[in-house]
Amino acid sequence: MSIRLFEEAAHASIYRKFRPTYPQKILELISDYIKTRTCGSFDLAVDVACGSGQSTFYLQETFKQCIGVDISKAQVEQARTACTEKEATNVSFVEGSADKLPMNDGSVDVVTIAQAWHWLEPEGFYKECKRVLKPRGCVAVYGYGQGHLMNKKSDVLLQQFYSGTLRGYWHDKRVHIDNQYGEVVLPFKNTERHDFSMTKDMSLDSYFGYVSTWSAYCKYCERNPGNSVLEELKKEIEAILTSEDGRNTDVQVSFPVFLLLGQNLN
Repeated sequence: MSIRLFEEAAHASIYRKFRPTYPQKILELISDYIKTRTCGSFDLAVDVACGSGQSTFYLQETFKQCIGVDISKAQVEQARTACTEKEATNVSFVEGSADKLPMNDGSVDVVTIAQAWHWLEPEGFYKECKRVLKPRGCVAVYGYGQGHLMNKKSDVLLQQFYSGTLRGYWHDKRVHIDNQYGEVVLPFKNTERHDFSMTKDMSLDSYFGYVSTWSAYCKYCERNPGNSVLEELKKEIEAILTSEDGRNTDVQVSFPVFLLLGQNLN
């Protein structure tokens, strides 16, 4: 059974606003794989566990049609709002689960899942991929690990918060992200793995907006209402940055990125 998180409307809204976008390199690697390993068709991409749609919109310039699927009604509503704002005519969103996708047999060129494989029951997801994918269709599983602030003093505080303050609040499945999906073996043919990093320049407000979407922080707040741990951490890091450069309180964050690819030959 899949783990259901990030479903409240308020959380879906900040998730859409603050979650990082993905580097162009992922899309290039997926495109190259499709061109060399499959029949080269770019008609339909299905983005599973799409959340508020960041990864789905990411696909729209490469595929003729993109459909995001998520089990959360609140996330799908956020994605549809973004779709209207972006006037994305080849992108749509539907409610559905990873083990029962609302697509016809053999109709999909690529199934993607970004930053969510660890929340699923993988066998049901793989079975559905094999059903909906065209012969030689592509599966792309990707995500990013815990980011590190490039300012070392700030990063020490951040990692203490991640592993110390929030210890015991992370779901057991978070270990897959910490391991960067190193233990994941796709049951498909011609599998590939790619590892690299992405660096983001973010305002302090935007970065801590992102931290506020962490599942462990949300659970921490549920158990400790009225806490100010995130505000206190932000002030400490802001003080470090200001002391080093009084004009600049932006942060540079480096995230490890990982991509697994496979081909449907079953």
